[in-house]
Amino acid sequence: MDHQCKRIGAYYIRRANFGTSNEIGRSDDLVNVVSSFHGYAYPHPYAGDIWRRWALGGIKLGEWASRPTDTHDSWLHVAQTVWFESGRRAIRYGADSTVSMDGSTINSEPSFYCATGEAVNGAGGYFGSSLSGLADCLSSVRKASLQVIWNEARHSRERLGEEFFTSAVNLMQEFGIEVTLR
Repeated sequence: MDHQCKRIGAYYIRRANFGTSNEIGRSDDLVNVVSSFHGYAYPHPYAGDIWRRWALGGIKLGEWASRPTDTHDSWLHVAQTVWFESGRRAIRYGADSTVSMDGSTINSEPSFYCATGEAVNGAGGYFGSSLSGLADCLSSVRKASLQVIWNEARHSRERLGEEFFTSAVNLMQEFGIEVTLR
């Protein structure tokens, strides 16, 4: 729930167990209820902290990048969950024909997807969390031209590795996206 008590995400409970336990020293008319839940927990190690931040609202541009790289996968997970929970689809909502990505913040594949989501759909934006997810999102761009200016691309290439970097650029170009590497 966010600060306005609006649901921003959910995890599903697969099984719940309930029972009772009488504690020694308690009167017979009081019962201690014991429960355990099985299902999804935070599947990413930093998701709990990130959920609490998102609940406060007002996510800012570049906020994900100000966190350590090992938290970017958790940020991406929360962004994706919030995105779909709000009823949005895996499409481009932004109207700008040119977007920029700061390649100096892209240090991992999750960082790439955080940067792409933010460039295309604004702070906290989502635009895929895998190459196939990116392709799904890119299919929504066909009717409107889009140019991606990838600043500090050399840094991204070094951190992502040549194979992933080239695959990401080629995928964008396959969908008619003009990619400018700077």
